Amino acid sequence: MSTSYSSAPGRFDLERLPDLAPLREAFARAQFTAPRVAAILVAEPPLDVADMPVLLLRTAESTPFHALTRLFILEQPVQERDLREALSPMALEPLFDCHLLRRTPDGVLATVKLMPHDRLYFVSDFPRREGHAPMASDHVLGVGGSSASLASLTPRHQVKNCLDLGAGSGVQSILAAAHSDRVVGTDTNERALSFARFNAHLNGMQNIEWRQGSFFEPIQAAQFDLLVANPPFVISPESSVLYRDGGARGDGVSDISCAALHSTLLKAALASC
Repeated sequence: MSTSYSSAPGRFDLERLPDLAPLREAFARAQFTAPRVAAILVAEPPLDVADMPVLLLRTAESTPFHALTRLFILEQPVQERDLREALSPMALEPLFDCHLLRRTPDGVLATVKLMPHDRLYFVSDFPRREGHAPMASDHVLGVGGSSASLASLTPRHQVKNCLDLGAGSGVQSILAAAHSDRVVGTDTNERALSFARFNAHLNGMQNIEWRQGSFFEPIQAAQFDLLVANPPFVISPESSVLYRDGGARGDGVSDISCAALHSTLLKAALASC
């Protein structure tokens, strides 16, 4: 597939990533966990963007948890002194240097959404808000309904090699890394792989290799014990957003993936002869 990449924020300086173990420790101390975040965000009836005043009231206390929720979930500025307290002893300067955070006249903003999931953390793009610019072609999703469903159905026995086809921000790769000797995550979206590398580093996973390319192109005839995939599945005349349609119109992704799978299985069969 051919595609063009936007200049959307969230391009990490991967060469300047600091040790993020202190960041994970700060999250744990603040109890910045999936259940607590869900308790803030979930309501009856469900909240949406129009209910931001309600969400701000729910996170108004001067606590590390509320500061982190405002910063990383609600896309709201946080005063630098409050953030230093919330993340202590993690220094903020390395987080500015690698482009996770940026300073504004109103305070510190996160360049990306950072969401706890299970006992892990994942960065992704903030959702597009009504009235803002159109979604970029290389928009990167985090943990959503389909990724959570796939994760719950994936066998979790120990394997030597796992392939995550269409890895996106690396959710399935990082989950599989806990029970795989080696994981290969592939995606055509260069920016998504930047997020995936950051997420692997954030969660302390070192047994994942990231490869850019379309479908099975990056792996050729390599064989794996486990394959997970959450590919684009929206059938639409649109082809402007990679995570949704993979750059193909209609059911083009299904046609391409079936042809790629057939070709790869044939190559693997020939290689084993």
